[in-house]
Amino acid sequence: MRRLRFLILALALLVWLLPSSMLAAPNDRQLAYTLEPLFHSDGLRFRVELSFRGDASGVTTLVLPNQWAGQKNLHQAIQNLRVVTRGAELAATAEAHLKRVRHRPNQKLRIRYELAQDFAGAPQNETRYRVILRRDYFHWIGHGAWVHADWPEDEPVRFSLRWKKLPQGWTLATSFGAARRRQDFHASLSAFRHAVFAGGDFRLQLVPVRGQAVYAAVRGIWSFPDSDFAALVQRIVEVEREFWQDFRSPYYLVTLLPLEAPPGSYSFGGTGLTDSFALFCTPNATLDDLKTLLAHEYFHNWNAQKLGTLQPPEPQLYWFSEGFTDYYAYLLLLRGGLLSLDDYLQKHNELLRDYYFLPVRADPNQRIVQDYWNDAEVQKLPYRRGLVLAANWNAEICRASGGRHSLDDAMRDLLQAAKPELTAADIAERVRRYGGRDVAPDIERYIERGELMAPVEGALGPHVEIALVEFPRFELGLDFHRLRAEKIIAGVQPGSAAYDAGLRDGQVVLRRSPIYLGDPAKPVEITIQDGAEERLHRYFPASREPVGVPQFALRPGSGERERAETLSWLGRAAAPCAR
Repeated sequence: MRRLRFLILALALLVWLLPSSMLAAPNDRQLAYTLEPLFHSDGLRFRVELSFRGDASGVTTLVLPNQWAGQKNLHQAIQNLRVVTRGAELAATAEAHLKRVRHRPNQKLRIRYELAQDFAGAPQNETRYRVILRRDYFHWIGHGAWVHADWPEDEPVRFSLRWKKLPQGWTLATSFGAARRRQDFHASLSAFRHAVFAGGDFRLQLVPVRGQAVYAAVRGIWSFPDSDFAALVQRIVEVEREFWQDFRSPYYLVTLLPLEAPPGSYSFGGTGLTDSFALFCTPNATLDDLKTLLAHEYFHNWNAQKLGTLQPPEPQLYWFSEGFTDYYAYLLLLRGGLLSLDDYLQKHNELLRDYYFLPVRADPNQRIVQDYWNDAEVQKLPYRRGLVLAANWNAEICRASGGRHSLDDAMRDLLQAAKPELTAADIAERVRRYGGRDVAPDIERYIERGELMAPVEGALGPHVEIALVEFPRFELGLDFHRLRAEKIIAGVQPGSAAYDAGLRDGQVVLRRSPIYLGDPAKPVEITIQDGAEERLHRYFPASREPVGVPQFALRPGSGERERAETLSWLGRAAAPCAR
């Protein structure tokens, strides 16, 4: 016993004498954050203190928020950044989002900063991905909020979050837990930044799926009760986990945040994040609007997160990560009983029209790589191409396998064989295994070169036919950007519906209806100042020359049997391609 005590004392003395550089475990990285709200006349800030062990070299680079999801200069939300560790010094670099700290080797560092909202007023569509700090709530995506050491993105880090002095009654929910003021967890830096953090007057509801925690955090006033939204979240999570046969996520969070917008404006959107997704909508959004968005964003937990990081540059594979996700969002809503067969066919027809009306529809994939975040029409292109390609490949696999397999099998194979990086070749190989044909030429033809794609016969089932229908092309007939930014009429095209309605360059706009870009069936109403009077101009933004677009419809004379067989073929029955 004496010998044991002596050995313990000797080891303790040795540990005390060893320099910290020898004790620091390079793979045991820790980042500890303490957050405290600071209320002031303009709203809310957070005082943030970060502590971690500095680099063995004596120089550690700090990374501030920079760019994400089209947002730039996110570092503007980081204010009064300083090092409070004695003997350590903070220095600027040539890049605004990078700072350097000089310190003793492996010294424990304490960094302080204030997190502030860097735009005025309530969040709008353009600012939803920036840090939102209001007196009664906060909401941010990690890409815009966290300062951290410049460590490898995908190596594990031990995180500690301490939320101090939050007002009594405030809800707290993050991608790493709900309702707990202290959160300790392991994650990669990438997963930590790609996460949501929300608190305040959010209403939190637990909706378990097979005994696993799923939370809905809602704030604001909507046209539907919180319970209906939570039930929708619950059903979509259940259906998509069943599709992937993946029930490994013990926790999931959905946040719903209202956006401020001019009267009559309509907008909704969201993003899939680490064990969560964040929804942003104008208060006039409906559950029908949200279910498609929910289904799409939740599917991103697999495509492409669990399937692997997209081979860079990422936008080159958005036809798969976004387009195939759109295809399955509608299909799984159908299978889950949240979308009727008629609505399913109608949605495909709307998206086909949108695809054929896109002025960039024949642009090569490189255009998407270059301009995805800069051009709204380019941004739509991979969604539409991917959806059509997925439906075509699914039909081909069903035919080639005699109804034994579908695209579902290829998708699940990609999950089972997931690698750190997902490539177009990986996708083509999995499809080839079930369809029996090399589909790489399809990717080259329709994706890389941008050739217009048509749906194949039987793409949505044996009783669904395709007919070419002529539609007027969307033509606004004036400069939309100047209309929106300057509230004046400019660039009116002679012979257009806008011109025929009486709109002329130089007219001052008092108000206007929402403009649904790409939809010629939605009327445009613009009220202009005409001397001392107001004058309303109303027209349909349609060209005089129609465009032929493939459209789906059940064959004439189809009855309940044909409808049931179509639903079975689309996967509502046990066999995805039941004949």
